[in-house]
Amino acid sequence: MKGRVVPVRSLAEHELASWSALARRSAEANPLNERGVVLAAARHQTNGADLQLALVEERGSMLAALPVVRAPRLGNIVVPVLTTNIRRMTYLGTPLVDPDAGVTAATTLLRSLRGRTCPKDPGILVVQWLAEDGPVAGWLRAAAESLRCPVFVYEDFEQPFLERHADGTLTESTSKRHRKDYERRARRMSEELGARLELVDRADDPGAVTDFLAMEAAGYKTGNGVAMVTQDGEPAYFAEMCRTFAGDGRLHVLELRAGSRPVAMQISLRAADTLFLIKVAHDESLGRYDPGIQLHLRAVEFFRDRTDAAGLRVCTFADNELLLRLYPDRRRVCTLVVGLGGPVDRALVRTLPAARSLSRGVRRGFADRRRVSTDRRRPPAVRR
Repeated sequence: MKGRVVPVRSLAEHELASWSALARRSAEANPLNERGVVLAAARHQTNGADLQLALVEERGSMLAALPVVRAPRLGNIVVPVLTTNIRRMTYLGTPLVDPDAGVTAATTLLRSLRGRTCPKDPGILVVQWLAEDGPVAGWLRAAAESLRCPVFVYEDFEQPFLERHADGTLTESTSKRHRKDYERRARRMSEELGARLELVDRADDPGAVTDFLAMEAAGYKTGNGVAMVTQDGEPAYFAEMCRTFAGDGRLHVLELRAGSRPVAMQISLRAADTLFLIKVAHDESLGRYDPGIQLHLRAVEFFRDRTDAAGLRVCTFADNELLLRLYPDRRRVCTLVVGLGGPVDRALVRTLPAARSLSRGVRRGFADRRRVSTDRRRPPAVRR
């Protein structure tokens, strides 16, 4: 079993085929680390030439794959790192690992990253958004321990999930009162637009992704730089990725429309027995009717009635209260920081818990001082 780190753009066709085969049998499915996503990012993103793949092979078969890229910092800690966050707003970074290779493949993977030929590469690895209770996180921890590499849990939080029960039913996502309120708003939206709401899957429509990008760009996400059109290369990367998954029959582009007018869209990818919801957009001029929520509610019915998927995983950021309310089940994710380099890198990882505690204490102290200062400026209460 051997490991190496290679530029994604330099992978040969037989290596790409082996990568695809690994994705199909991986211990934990993750479409966002598959060939069709990472290769598209390497071709079109502005940092595409810098994307690398850490891989483990044995007798021509790929046993582990982890895309990485150099980043100048980790949050508010200004130190170069290697991170698995090769794209913006991924929220799912579990490596692909053969279930029979387990901790041996994970150890070889970390050893290959530690032994990179370029001495200027960072000696700290950040594996973002792993399923905390999944086997891969356990294998990585065990691998780091066997290599005497310190590990720190940089963050952990719950992501929304929807699991199909053994009898085919789902956990109820909203209360009867809230559901009635959303149904009333849906009726009013239909009345205003002069047509009933209809859910369609446009996965086979070549223009669907273009329409999604336009809907996303027309809203608040352009103003805050979240929309894909605000970043060079992202629309082309996203379109290629969707074409690849559509060709495999693993793409869903759900559109909620009234007549010919789309009011909300979302994009999901299928991997193994799970759907992964990765993008949502809605017509903000209809915000009073909550078109995004209307789509989520119907997407749950689509998942239940029109797919055989066992689970629906929502790839989103921490504390997304809206989606946590709409999707009642939970999957906990964590970000692991591994000290792979020399004594300085390892010492830095070991100090991260104390540094984080100090940082939080300083922030709380400043917040308390601002509160006291504000209270002192307030006029005294007048007794009546």
